Amino acid sequence: MADLTVNVVPKTLSFLAAITFVPALYYIVDKLFVNRTIKRFYASQPWAGRKSGQWFSGLRASFNSFLNNADQIKEAYTKYAKNNIPFLVPNFRKGAFYVIPPEMLKTVLGSPETKLEARVPMAETVASKYTIGDADIQPIELNNRLLRKDITKRIGLLAEGLSEEVSFAFDEVWGTSQEWKTVVIWSSLEEIIARAINRVVFPGLLSRNDDCMKPLLKYTTAVLWEGLVIDMFPELLQRIFGPLISWRSKRHCQACIRFLIPHVEERLKLFKMYKEGVNDGWEPPKDILQWQIEQSSSTGKPEQMEPGLIAHRLIIFHFSNIDPTSIALTQILHDLYSSPPSKGFVDIIRDECETVLKETPEGHWTKEALSRLVLLDSTLRESMRHSGFGWTALLRRVVSPAGLPISPSITIPHGVTVGVPMHSIHMDPDYHPNPTEFSPFRFAPPSHPSSPAPTLNLNSEYSKSLVTLDATFLGFGYRQFACPGRHIAAHVMKVIVATMLLKYEVGPLKERPSQINLMELRIPRMGTTLKVRRRKDSDDTLTSCKG
Repeated sequence: MADLTVNVVPKTLSFLAAITFVPALYYIVDKLFVNRTIKRFYASQPWAGRKSGQWFSGLRASFNSFLNNADQIKEAYTKYAKNNIPFLVPNFRKGAFYVIPPEMLKTVLGSPETKLEARVPMAETVASKYTIGDADIQPIELNNRLLRKDITKRIGLLAEGLSEEVSFAFDEVWGTSQEWKTVVIWSSLEEIIARAINRVVFPGLLSRNDDCMKPLLKYTTAVLWEGLVIDMFPELLQRIFGPLISWRSKRHCQACIRFLIPHVEERLKLFKMYKEGVNDGWEPPKDILQWQIEQSSSTGKPEQMEPGLIAHRLIIFHFSNIDPTSIALTQILHDLYSSPPSKGFVDIIRDECETVLKETPEGHWTKEALSRLVLLDSTLRESMRHSGFGWTALLRRVVSPAGLPISPSITIPHGVTVGVPMHSIHMDPDYHPNPTEFSPFRFAPPSHPSSPAPTLNLNSEYSKSLVTLDATFLGFGYRQFACPGRHIAAHVMKVIVATMLLKYEVGPLKERPSQINLMELRIPRMGTTLKVRRRKDSDDTLTSCKG
């Protein structure tokens, strides 16, 4: 799968660079169509990156935001947000985002979805109209119910399959040799994550079928980059270029659907017989395909039970889990293995994993066992704080015709996109002491021997798990806009890192790889590598844990 990163991504980035002149040419035209009410609002608010008296300061700030959005936001956060003043940050794709200061997050993000909604801005980020297709493929309420009701509450039922598949995937992707080997971090983790998710989604062992895996991984990569490119065009031009740019993602998606339809049809047939009482002893399997079918059936709409639709929805479920988890885990390995080896972080976490697994009667990573990995949990949360995915995040759109009042003097007009200065909040010393330092046990319980609470002057309130939401840690969102899949994502990440630590030695990085700062995004470089080799005692350790 390294070929996917080496060949596809550079071509996509070259394509991105080659066509950026098109939205540049039409940028001024696009601005002419901005609602007058929004224009007046923009004129009344402070801006990041604009210099007083500079010719075409707005246009220049927007172009500068393509690669220098970080500097614009950092400066404005200190100048405005720390004084509880919202500000506008230019954005090459969308013109501007209205950034909310920390003290207003609870009020603004607590707004009902009738006033502030998330679905459209999220869909625009990947240009889902073109890269995913029919907007009704994944009704938002249906997928949220699947994640909250079925997957989150039944993670324990999926644990054994996940644990087994992650272990098998590491053997296949990173190998079993005790000689040092170079692996590409992102693409290798992407394949391991995809196999793990496949194991709990599809029937049997389709996670090990290349006819399913190859187009699925290609689709995942294509959607990410094609979506970013398409979203740079004004809406009018998206209608022209969107179908052309997204041809790869459509082709890979259709290949996945064709492969999956016979399996979905077979399951639908068995489910129908089961509901009619003619099941011949068949019981519904405990997998996500089955729960997706049951959720679709609960709508009472026959069209939601169409095999191609269910297959397509499962593919979108994969994409929404594989890419964010791949990015997060790549950042975690960058952070962990660029830390000074003398601090012993890796050995401390590995010892915790070995101890907990040996004390687990089932011999695999159960939900309960993972809950006892407090140092690993803290490490994941700390990496998501230290190396989060966005300068501006949690984008929402004001949909109330009357606008959204956030203070006695400010009402955000209908149509404005609102964002949160996530990375600046994560790096604010008022919320996180020594914020630029990667301190993996920062969020461990203060009573734990490895906790830095005494030296950082932290109290018991600072001890929070990876999935705990608050206004100073926004990796999984906040309030009713929180990520509904954060529990399964956390479970998968813990299993992967714990399995990696028990099975492999990983060579330290001389320095932390730099990030790609692209507009409001912070993305790890896809080509970074690690030296890995199988630990000599890993098989004995894992065998003894299984009894």
